[in-house]
Amino acid sequence: MITQIFAGMVVIVIALITFPIVIEVTNVAINTQTSEAPKNLLKTIPLFFGLGILFVAISIAASAIGNGEEMAENYETDYEEIKKEDPNKKQTYEEYVKERLEIERMLK
Repeated sequence: MITQIFAGMVVIVIALITFPIVIEVTNVAINTQTSEAPKNLLKTIPLFFGLGILFVAISIAASAIGNGEEMAENYETDYEEIKKEDPNKKQTYEEYVKERLEIERMLK
């Protein structure tokens, strides 16, 4: 999950760095055109490039939220199953999550 977020942020940073270059190249292309139709079409390129950056950011955020919810659901389901198996166990949910994270950390 963190690697996806990091990779997405790298993509966004690279896109934001190249955005002024896209605008400059588009302006040069607009100035070399003689008719109006290509000029109007070229003026939309920075807009769509910016929208692409925005959609990448939204998809990264949605993916991170979805992965976080999925992980939380897995922890709650496992905790409830363990509670059913041994109802006398006095472990709280927070203790269970810490224990599970420690086990996952050791397995990596």
